[in-house]
Amino acid sequence: MAKALPRGAALITPVLVLLVAGFLAPSLIMFALSLRNYDGLSGMGDSWTLVNYLSILSDGYYLEIIARTLLLGFGVALVSLILGFPLALFILRTTPRMQTVALLLVIFPLLLNIVVRSFGWMVILRRKAS
Repeated sequence: MAKALPRGAALITPVLVLLVAGFLAPSLIMFALSLRNYDGLSGMGDSWTLVNYLSILSDGYYLEIIARTLLLGFGVALVSLILGFPLALFILRTTPRMQTVALLLVIFPLLLNIVVRSFGWMVILRRKAS
C-alpha cells in the first residue's frame, strides 16, 4: 500500500512543481546553452566550453557592472529592512482599524502601475469621435 504524504509536503508539492517548471528548468536550459560556443555567422556550435564565463570574469567592464549590481542590490535590501521592519512592527502592534489603513497605504503604490496601464489602454482603445 502507498504511504500518504505528510500534510505539509502535500501542500507544498504544487508550488514546487510550478517553481521547477517555471524557474528552475528554464534556468538550467539557459545555463547549458551558455556553455556552448557561439559564432556570429554560424550560430550555436557543437562544442562545450567555459570561454564565455572566462571572458566575463577577466573583463574589467563586466566585473565593474557585476560589482555595481551587487552593491545596489545589497543597498536596496538594507534600506528595505530598515524601513520595512519598523513598519511591520507598527502594523502588528496597532489596532485592527489602523492595521487596515497601514496595509492599504503599503499596497496602493504597488497597484499604481496597473491603474496607469489600464488608463493607457482605455485611451488607446477608445472610439474615435468623428
